[in-house]
Amino acid sequence: MKKLLPPSVFFAGAAACLLQAWRSYPLLPDRVASHFGLSGAPDGWMPKRAFVGFEVGVVLLLGAALLAASRSLSRRTNERLNLPHKDYWLAPERREATLAYFREFFLWFGAGTYAVLFDLFRQTDRVNLGLAKGLAHPLATIAAYVAFALVLIVAMNVRFRRVPPGA
Repeated sequence: MKKLLPPSVFFAGAAACLLQAWRSYPLLPDRVASHFGLSGAPDGWMPKRAFVGFEVGVVLLLGAALLAASRSLSRRTNERLNLPHKDYWLAPERREATLAYFREFFLWFGAGTYAVLFDLFRQTDRVNLGLAKGLAHPLATIAAYVAFALVLIVAMNVRFRRVPPGA
């Protein structure tokens, strides 16, 4: 049985971002703040239609790119995959489990990215609806995302850096 949690969280994140864009569109003014400095203060504007279109495009493109990348792994030869101890990890009896790990990795990475996008979109909407003067916590959001990505990368390196003893 396939694990359902990673794809569920991935697609729920995408749906939440798209739902937020759909919900906020009629409420936004015609000209919206679309770029912010490190302090969170707006310093660039665009028409709301272009802005919401950009949000939706980012969400859809990210999802398509991550799903395509994860699915393309199984079509690659072992020589085209860069992995430490690949003779062990990509041996016929372990290849599918190794590739399943990477497919799951892409889904978790995408889910984390969608969480960051959702938070940034929400902060941006608050500014554009006049509920805030600037983004509430842009640096904290980015720091949390970097930490999340580092945890995923370290976990992947720990898993594949060594061949299990006795193998």
